[in-house]
Amino acid sequence: LQLCEGRWQRSTVSVGKASELLSAGYKDQGQEAVGETRTSDSVHLTFDESIVVERIAARVASVCKCNLEDVEALVALRYQPGQFFKRHHDGAMRPSTVFVYLNTMEPGSGGETYFPHLGFQVHASAGSAVMWKNRLPDGSADPRMHHEAKPVLKGVKYGMNCFVNMKPQRDAGHIVLVQHTEDDEGVEGVGEAKDDEDVGTEETESPALTAAAA
Repeated sequence: LQLCEGRWQRSTVSVGKASELLSAGYKDQGQEAVGETRTSDSVHLTFDESIVVERIAARVASVCKCNLEDVEALVALRYQPGQFFKRHHDGAMRPSTVFVYLNTMEPGSGGETYFPHLGFQVHASAGSAVMWKNRLPDGSADPRMHHEAKPVLKGVKYGMNCFVNMKPQRDAGHIVLVQHTEDDEGVEGVGEAKDDEDVGTEETESPALTAAAA
């Protein structure tokens, strides 16, 4: 969160026809614009500004079983009292989404991530994350994955959007991902992501919707 100080800006939404954004052949995110359906604040983080950013991207690639270059730039989010993101879908161009909770919201404080078609919601708990698949086998958007960020009633909610895209987002060929298990000893995690240097990740099962340690 220290990386976000002085950088918060109003969050945007993708502008386009729903029939296109949710279709199997659509691979663009459309234009971004401020909309009344989303009132939170965001900071787009670059991979080279902190090894923590790179480490999170590596874990996203591991959990979603995708290539590191397919992970979009991470987006930190801030929801202050009254702010929300109404029901939406992350799009068929994004096979998977991981949402990381950066702080805990006390009971009754709002800010839950609600999946109306699945009939349940996730409460913000620091250091946890929820992962889901956005696409059906035919490549179109899975309508069950519509979700919303409920209004915050008290306090401030911090989170992070981690999207996997259909198209490569950068050249990550200089980074090697190494799978570690709980049985590994002396593993310190991730150092600087330099040429030929390993980036540790954690292997996690990934059904359609999975709560995982971040």
